[in-house]
Amino acid sequence: MTFEVVHIVQTASYNDYMDIQQDINLQLLEALGELEVKLAFPIRKLEFIGGSLPEVQVAGVPQNQTSANQAPYRN
Repeated sequence: MTFEVVHIVQTASYNDYMDIQQDINLQLLEALGELEVKLAFPIRKLEFIGGSLPEVQVAGVPQNQTSANQAPYRN
């Protein structure tokens, strides 16, 4: 489930807007807690099945060109 909270704040001050938005969100969380509503922690899982992993480059340097004090990544 995805929830979207929309609120209109009549101020030109971005800082005031952010303070009001935070207050609204914290009050929503507090009210949900009082109602004993439990929210699931979002989890993402990625599985790589079969084949071979591609060569990994960090900052444009291939993985087999590591500095003297770094252990190369092995898959």
